[in-house]
Amino acid sequence: MSVSKMAKIRLTAVKDVYDQVIDILHSDGVIEIEQVEAEEKDLYRPDSKAEYWQTNVKFALDLLKDYQDEEKKSFLDKLKSAKQEVDNSDIEKLLSEFDYKKVVAELENLDKELNAAKNKVSQYNKEKKSLREWQGLPKLETQDLRFVVFYTGTVPVIHFEAFQKAVLDLGTSELIRINESENEIRLVLIASKDLETKLTELFETHDFKTVELDLNGAGDIDQRLTKLDELIGFDQKVMTEVQDKIKKFAPHLSKFQILYDYLTWKKEQDDASRKALVTGETVSLIGWLPQNNIADVSKHIDTVTDQYMIEELEIKEDENIPIVLSNPKAVTPFESVTEIYGAPLYNEPDPTIYLAPFFIVYFALCLTDAGYGILLSLLAFAALKLMKPKGSAKKLIQLLIAGGVATFVAGALFGGWFGIVIADLPNGIIKDAVNAVRIIDPVQNPMTVLIMSLILGFIQLVIGNLVGMFWKIRHGQVMDGILDSGVWALFLLMIGFWITVKVEVLPVSLITFANVVLLLGILMLVATQGRQHKNVFVKIGAGVASLYGLVGYLSDVLSYSRLLALGLSTGIIAMVVNLVADLFAGMIPFVGWLVWILIIVGGHLFNLIINVLGAFIHAGRLQYVEYFPKFLVGGGRRFKPLVKEAKYITIKS
Repeated sequence: MSVSKMAKIRLTAVKDVYDQVIDILHSDGVIEIEQVEAEEKDLYRPDSKAEYWQTNVKFALDLLKDYQDEEKKSFLDKLKSAKQEVDNSDIEKLLSEFDYKKVVAELENLDKELNAAKNKVSQYNKEKKSLREWQGLPKLETQDLRFVVFYTGTVPVIHFEAFQKAVLDLGTSELIRINESENEIRLVLIASKDLETKLTELFETHDFKTVELDLNGAGDIDQRLTKLDELIGFDQKVMTEVQDKIKKFAPHLSKFQILYDYLTWKKEQDDASRKALVTGETVSLIGWLPQNNIADVSKHIDTVTDQYMIEELEIKEDENIPIVLSNPKAVTPFESVTEIYGAPLYNEPDPTIYLAPFFIVYFALCLTDAGYGILLSLLAFAALKLMKPKGSAKKLIQLLIAGGVATFVAGALFGGWFGIVIADLPNGIIKDAVNAVRIIDPVQNPMTVLIMSLILGFIQLVIGNLVGMFWKIRHGQVMDGILDSGVWALFLLMIGFWITVKVEVLPVSLITFANVVLLLGILMLVATQGRQHKNVFVKIGAGVASLYGLVGYLSDVLSYSRLLALGLSTGIIAMVVNLVADLFAGMIPFVGWLVWILIIVGGHLFNLIINVLGAFIHAGRLQYVEYFPKFLVGGGRRFKPLVKEAKYITIKS
């Protein structure tokens, strides 16, 4: 299928109703507003101050979320914690009745007061830690300092003995060791004042570093520590009182959540409006939207005003048109695969519908365990119902549900059931039913699965060339479509025919005809692939060189062998989990059954997660690397409409 046909419009509305118009466009979520080329002075400048107040409301939210009284919730309850459902009247009522600006101002003041008290406590604790290192420091009376000098400081452990000897050799001095850490020793040095100059020289020689102790008027360290405890207690009390005041505002948290989303929308509208052109009485914006949405947008605007005009503009050839994927409902979940790759160009096919059947089959073949398929679908379905995701997340979960169903089918056909060895099951209805459904055992017959994987890859590459041919012809590139993609698709089919005869899938009596068909295919490539050159010899040379492309196709087909590798790894790891669980259950008396449960649940859940991730990545890789290049260039610009996305609320239908 092609991407949605896009239209470029100019919407002009009178200033008095513009806010209502932009809000409708925002609610519809189908228009991408483009920057108008104009002088800065001619651009619209909204004055709602939404960004400023959104930031302030965000501050209030961050502050109050730590003070809400939440009952302990189970994991399931947290998953189910749905967003608040409101409508426009609820928001209008909140704006009129709740003076959030005043509340924010009060919270800001309380937060400043709280932080000031916290900073003081932190500062006092640092001072306490520093002073404790000097507990035991001798106290000198003021009159004693008339005749002596008093130093507190540290000296490296490796210098202590030399420093001690040097000080004592000076005489009339005393060295008191307070305590030590791993690298340094804390000291007190008392000496006669006439030794001050010599001591300074010793300090430099032995790396003695003085430490100034400020006791803030206290008589000694113990008194200062007592005072610090009093100060800390006072500020902690202040913190508690302020926190109690903040907690009283916690019931407003849900209101601030509504306000945050509302102001986020207003900010987004302001940002979009700054791209519009303003005249004396009107505001004019330019935007892109799907062609079939124009009538709906016009209809919605009509509900609030008729003072507007929508004009469809001509799209120039060189314009970078945004891309909107448009697929049937059943195919929409597969858009999550396409979106990871990127957007196609506007004149290219939307690859989603072409990748969907292949992706789901490859995903299932990478898992090939019916039990895992059931579990994956159930978990994904629960996530869809409980978490209520939207957009790309919703598509991805829907895809996992479909992948689980496909895995169940593939697993049943391959006999994969949580890694259980079917032969070990007791004879009975269950064993008979499993064997009746199973058509192949990939562990016993890996070559069959490998050949099937390669055939699937071959088919997909042929289809990729056919899709490329169809789209080139549709866009007027008839010769390129037929002689490039078409010729390669035909040549691959010729090779496939020749191989089936050689391996005797078809009657060997056709070998002569198959050889002729193959030779004709080679001549067809040589004759067509160098057609862009004028010189005959260069044409032939380029045609011969194009045969090297077979190496690329061979490499592409061999890439599909990963389907076998991942499918086998899922089943083998599952069997190992079962084996380990049984071993531990038999080794551990009394509680062996409990260990068995833990290993079974944890092991299979881990195996499921790892292999679902691997299945998604490798099934996607086969599309991106082997399939898409046959018909897709990519690199299109994604459509980014102005759409209301909320973090905390949902608008009632």
